[in-house]
Amino acid sequence: MLVMLAGTSSGRAVRLRIQEAVRKHPGMSKSDLARHLGQSWGSMSHHVRRLAHQGDLRSFRDGRVLRIFPPDVPSGCLRQLAALQHEVAVEVLQLLADADRGIQELVDRVGCSRKVVRKVLQDLDGAGLVERAPGAHGKFHLLEPEWGDLLHRYGTVSPQPPGGG
Repeated sequence: MLVMLAGTSSGRAVRLRIQEAVRKHPGMSKSDLARHLGQSWGSMSHHVRRLAHQGDLRSFRDGRVLRIFPPDVPSGCLRQLAALQHEVAVEVLQLLADADRGIQELVDRVGCSRKVVRKVLQDLDGAGLVERAPGAHGKFHLLEPEWGDLLHRYGTVSPQPPGGG
């Protein structure tokens, strides 16, 4: 009986740490959370499922990745916050706030691969934050100038680059 009670207490402590991490970094994947908290993916999956069932977390499927959010984040913001989880996304949006830019210019400015920049732009486009600039072949422009407010209101980018699931 004591072992079961200790396990329950330990589970509550893990769930509180999950809620705290998700509040600080909304949109983390279960893999991001597991690494951040030093837990196994299976344990994280169990606790996230339990918290979601209790209404203490929300989730959003971003391709193959299930992103986890606090319960107070509005549904309309989930896709946008998920797209902002890659630190390159923040750099790209800051550059697009100044002017429309093409992929190669963004690659040169942020210092990462073309593949990463294309994926980030695809995610930002899907979230309605950017789009291809009309009449400017291959350039993108910012659609949502208030994207920084989302990060300010609901947290920051993940401490780990997204990619887990």
